[in-house]
Amino acid sequence: MKSKFENKDGMIIVRDYQTAMEILRHPAFIVPDLSNFLGRLSLASHRDFSTLRFFIDTSPFFLEGERHSYLRHLGQSFLGNKFLTPWKPFFSRQIEKIFLKQQNVKEFDLVSTVGNSVFTDILRPFLGVYPVDVAAFDHKAIVLQRLIEPMLSINKLHQVNADLQGLMSNLDLNVAREDNLESVFASLLREENDYALTMDEKKAFVIILYAATAPLAQTIVNILTRLYEDGSCSVTADFFLENMDYYIWQAAAPVFIHRVALQNTNLNRHSVKKGNTVLIEISSSFRGDEERKNGCPVMSNMKGLAFGHGNHFCLGAFLSKMLIMEFVPKFIEHFPQLQIVSKERDLSNHIARAYSSVRVKQPVDSGGEVL
Repeated sequence: MKSKFENKDGMIIVRDYQTAMEILRHPAFIVPDLSNFLGRLSLASHRDFSTLRFFIDTSPFFLEGERHSYLRHLGQSFLGNKFLTPWKPFFSRQIEKIFLKQQNVKEFDLVSTVGNSVFTDILRPFLGVYPVDVAAFDHKAIVLQRLIEPMLSINKLHQVNADLQGLMSNLDLNVAREDNLESVFASLLREENDYALTMDEKKAFVIILYAATAPLAQTIVNILTRLYEDGSCSVTADFFLENMDYYIWQAAAPVFIHRVALQNTNLNRHSVKKGNTVLIEISSSFRGDEERKNGCPVMSNMKGLAFGHGNHFCLGAFLSKMLIMEFVPKFIEHFPQLQIVSKERDLSNHIARAYSSVRVKQPVDSGGEVL
């Protein structure tokens, strides 16, 4: 696929699995050092990026070394099976509520009724993110997803800095409980849990995790759109589960894995110079054998990078697969005959495959009632 980063000086787009894996395993390629970049940019432009730098230094996504290892270990303690298991019945109930609201609705939008609901009705309670102003908080939090986009202007970075200041002040510390379950933020706030983080770092950490779940909601919408737009292929719940990894790779919201070269390096046909930005295109970097089962496209022996690889393998991979496995098959069973009426891509989002709208309709009988 073509992108706004095509043929840009100092930027290389990789679209094959072998080269992608070499880069992700090579010590000369690291995640972008945004903190130092913003420090230099602040001095040169006389702009204040202190809040943005604070968030980056509290994020497991933009760091290397010991700090990254600690934050990643902390994230894994919340996003692994042990912490998630008590929440599974709650997730199931919330998913059923989403379905029931649309059961007799003739036409609805997957983005607002599915994507937004996953984000706010399932992930908000789990993380314990209860803002004073929900609409303003969610809008700014989702925009955080785009922080990893290369070539952001100074004005956009300054706006993100201001948005983050608003998010910190908007977060409600009186964390509500759901069915006597302890959320991530509630656990962070408990004094007896020594997480070696200041109060502001705890707030920043949970906001970062909340923003990082946006691709999960987008991916679920993408999967459903792909399933229902292929009229020649009728996917059952069981068939989806058997081939879930294929559909996740096909519909993964993130477009690129982003790395920067620390030294001059030659990789296959790519000559990479120190300081070059390398964007690994996830949808093109895969290995496997394409085939069809029951008339549906699938892939055997597939290896892809939907969740990345190595030290920066997606922290939320387990949570994402669990919710996709719980949500999509039940959605197929509840709405077996949906038809897509219209769909619009979110063209402003250059680092995620996302829709601004996907209108669908259910079949009706002669009296206009939903079948």
